[in-house]
Amino acid sequence: MLPVRNLQQWIEHNILLELAAAPFSKEDTALVPEAGPCVDCPKRTGHNVLLFEGLAAQHDSCSDPKCYAAKVEAHVRQTIAAKPKLIQISTAYGPTKDGSAVVPRNKYVEIRSEKPTNPKQRDWPEYKTCKFTTEAIVTEGSEKGELRRLWKSFHKRFYAKFLIMRSAAQVWPLEPVASAVGESGRCA
Repeated sequence: MLPVRNLQQWIEHNILLELAAAPFSKEDTALVPEAGPCVDCPKRTGHNVLLFEGLAAQHDSCSDPKCYAAKVEAHVRQTIAAKPKLIQISTAYGPTKDGSAVVPRNKYVEIRSEKPTNPKQRDWPEYKTCKFTTEAIVTEGSEKGELRRLWKSFHKRFYAKFLIMRSAAQVWPLEPVASAVGESGRCA
């Protein structure tokens, strides 16, 4: 039996493919030339408003999962070709296939774009930005094709020490961790 939350996520990622959240350009005619641009596609729910009356007004979605997946895959290839230094990441935890360049979710710290909601969060590594961050692209898992900001590998050690100290003390001791790593490990 599948939990409702998992079923809802599966439907959103496999059936209701919202074009507003697509990582690729909906106007790009060259992305997958045989498919053409999404804006003119008859398989788009927003194209046939009478057929998808309630859905089209709320969500302009793609009803062809194979075409959508091909466009996401082409977008990923195109982005990596344009920016070869991008780190390839997965949103899934656990080991990767042997020889894979993809970094699993438990091996990186993603920089959050939103502001901290409480004072303690200001010291959390995922809310800090500095010269030690790098750009990455999701190549496996949900949100495939999206660009992210990450801490570089040096900061993973900093973050690991931070988590160990935080769990031991149940406080947010950023300064002792930063001094243990050194001044270069601190982000503003």
